[in-house]
Amino acid sequence: MQALYTIGYQGADLDSLVATLQRHRIDCVLDVRERPASRKRGFSKTPLSAALARRGIDYRHERGLGTPKPLRDSLRAGNGDYAAYFAAFGRYLDTQKPLLQALAQNLRGRVALLCFERDVQHCHRLMVAQALARRTGITPRHLLVGEETGSA
Repeated sequence: MQALYTIGYQGADLDSLVATLQRHRIDCVLDVRERPASRKRGFSKTPLSAALARRGIDYRHERGLGTPKPLRDSLRAGNGDYAAYFAAFGRYLDTQKPLLQALAQNLRGRVALLCFERDVQHCHRLMVAQALARRTGITPRHLLVGEETGSA
């Protein structure tokens, strides 16, 4: 892996997302949603992967890096208790070490982890990015759709 990014599509349209990915020369989008379905037009797995392929961007979905439904339900029931949510997701992510290691060794180019939430501080992809960073030594950058630069 040459570079690691994260991006959320909340509040964005597909063209803006793809333009941001192209601006940052992303080679591969790694979808880290457990269920790669969306009510938002163009963001479910099949149309998203097709739109990316038309622009020369690879798409890969890793269900094992998504948040299991019981954890999502717990966050809603806990009225947004992100500390408890992230602690539980961290325990879950520990069960995915072989997958994380394989991705760290096999992903090539500039990779962007994709999920819904715009704010990475409220998304599990932050923890996934940190887990990959520990295995690769690459500091992730967090992109915002429509903005020219990402944050470190």
